[in-house]
Amino acid sequence: RLGSVRGEDLAYIFGLPLISGGPFFSMNYSRQDQGVSEAVLTFFTNFAKTGNPNLPHNIESVDYGTPKEKARFRGLTWDQYETGSQFYLTI
Repeated sequence: RLGSVRGEDLAYIFGLPLISGGPFFSMNYSRQDQGVSEAVLTFFTNFAKTGNPNLPHNIESVDYGTPKEKARFRGLTWDQYETGSQFYLTI
């Protein structure tokens, strides 16, 4: 198992799946990729605005799949990292 590949998350952080990759990134992103990108952007912008990645929690703006796929991130919370437990959010 490889785990996380360095830099693989950058496309999602910069929203490339939401704009179909653009001219320099010719990947074919799926609706699930769009959903992950929307969730990551929501968590990051919430954290920048409020210091809490969970509030306000609104991941509804992009039509990225079936109701089941959309519900995947609804109610998902990103718990605070603690050195002892080292919990992290698996996306």
